[in-house]
Amino acid sequence: MKKYIYKNKYILVSAMFFSFITTIFAIGVQFIKGDILDIAVSKNLNLVIVYSIILITLVLLECLTNYFFNQYRMKYAIKCAKMLRKDYFDCILNHPVKEFVKKNTSDYITKFSNDLEI
Repeated sequence: MKKYIYKNKYILVSAMFFSFITTIFAIGVQFIKGDILDIAVSKNLNLVIVYSIILITLVLLECLTNYFFNQYRMKYAIKCAKMLRKDYFDCILNHPVKEFVKKNTSDYITKFSNDLEI
């Protein structure tokens, strides 16, 4: 498994970075929502508008970074699955013919299609 992580480490690090940034924005949104409530109770309309703009900006930034996180996460999963399938297929091809014939071909197909997905 280390082999798959090391070959795709930049994608993984990017996904972790965007996950961290998304979390920061989500926490910021919660704090700003609390501040808006406090300011609304004090009936300061100008400050409510300013904080509402900040809240909308933070929500948009959170959505944007969450999008990038999902993109990098899926790219990482797809590349690792491709590498795993290739390695499994190469392993099957490198088996001696006697061992290959002992098993039913459906076992190989099942492992390739179902078990690798898990």
